Amino acid sequence: MLLTCVTASFAQQHYDSRKLSKYLQRLLHEQNVASTRSASVPQQPASVCTLMKMKVNCSVNDVASLYGCQVVDSIGQVYFVRIPVSSLGQMSLDSRVQRIEAHEMPQQLMFEVPQHIKADKAWQGAGLPQAFTGRGVVAGIVDDGFDFTHPMFLDTLGSTRICRFYDMLQIADDASKGLMYDSEQIMELQHSPMAKKEYHGTNVASIMVGSKVAGDKKSYCGIAPESDIVLAEIGNNLLGTLLNYDDGTTADCILGAKRIFDYADNRGEPCVVNYSVGWPMPIDDPCTLENEALQSLVGPGHIIVAGAGNDGFSSGSGWETIYPTMKKQSNEKEVTASFFGVNDEKSSFSYAEAIEFYVRSEHPQEISLFLGPDSIGKSIMVRTDLLDYLSGDTLHLADNLQPFASDTAYVSAFKIVDAPSYVEGNLYMFSISIGNSENKNLSSWLYKHMKSVSTPEYSRIRVGDGLRLTIDGDNPCEAYTSPKYTPFIHASMLLSK
Repeated sequence: MLLTCVTASFAQQHYDSRKLSKYLQRLLHEQNVASTRSASVPQQPASVCTLMKMKVNCSVNDVASLYGCQVVDSIGQVYFVRIPVSSLGQMSLDSRVQRIEAHEMPQQLMFEVPQHIKADKAWQGAGLPQAFTGRGVVAGIVDDGFDFTHPMFLDTLGSTRICRFYDMLQIADDASKGLMYDSEQIMELQHSPMAKKEYHGTNVASIMVGSKVAGDKKSYCGIAPESDIVLAEIGNNLLGTLLNYDDGTTADCILGAKRIFDYADNRGEPCVVNYSVGWPMPIDDPCTLENEALQSLVGPGHIIVAGAGNDGFSSGSGWETIYPTMKKQSNEKEVTASFFGVNDEKSSFSYAEAIEFYVRSEHPQEISLFLGPDSIGKSIMVRTDLLDYLSGDTLHLADNLQPFASDTAYVSAFKIVDAPSYVEGNLYMFSISIGNSENKNLSSWLYKHMKSVSTPEYSRIRVGDGLRLTIDGDNPCEAYTSPKYTPFIHASMLLSK
């Protein structure tokens, strides 16, 4: 085994990964890969609605004008900006830009209605200073698939209780999102655009604000049956593509909530906005601007309610949207994990170019990366405390590390300086990519250079060739990968020594 000593070097990047959320990085990568193949990226939008924050005393309009963007709206110091995907990389390298953020549109998930929350006691005011039926309150729902004609959205006189509808799938002439419809226009529409495919929003709205159907004494009644209803449709990327509507991001969801709160403020009424959607919150991709924007929206008379643990599904394509995690206790000297790939070069997921894994620790750790078979493989060692001095800059390691004659491994690492506040200790990211003469993706490379081993405890562990991660030292820590952004690359069961 050859141990390679490495030195730090800083290389020019096509974008600054610290300024872009993972979804935007993925859009850029897919576009770059498609460009090298002289092909188009399937179902990728030409532009996206993002959240952007500027550095102090820098003009967002100057930057938007330079890169062909549209400033749509703002919440405090966070701007809603529609950005061409082709401009994201250059903008992230602009010293005036502090952060650009957007994540994939959340997916709406069905749930069972609570049956025993004693809402009837609240309507009667039992043990309360007054009765609470929703009267004088704006109830906002950010969702998709609304049937405006549903009888549960009518008052006792047969008139609609829906005061406004914001179609967040459409772009107005001034590049703003959220075409507004009043009550009369809503009844002319009868259904929201996404109702062509599903009625999730109708279901959620009926639970939250549905009124009893006239003449039906046994009709189900929602929690706030006398509230004023305001709806914002966000859709999802798959159905939006099928229906030829604009792309969607989490920025559109937050903008939909802002539209609802703005309406309530103009009416002088308190407002509650509900999200019943699946929204992953990975620890390695902090939603700093989203959190800042949402915190600015809520306050006295402004409440946001969202489902917890409502992300739901796993993919049926051989990998799951989970985060394989390995933990090292203080009494363990060393733990090792190996990574393996899937041989599926025809899949669109073959765009995956790198493994990203993360180490969280309150104390310094020694991280060893081993590439290649035992006979000719090479390893590198990184101390996490050395990354603390980089202040968020990327450390590029072993640019010419070659586990095989035609393959080159590229390793980089940095400390995540803007980790979420709930992360205890320090958070470090490591990235490994493989370049080779055949232009194969990393997943296929791993599949080719790993071997299966059966043990009494596990039916399949891949060790020996390819890539292994070892954490050594007396301090506890944990590490994990994010297959959502490195598809078809898996961490195997862990081996402890």
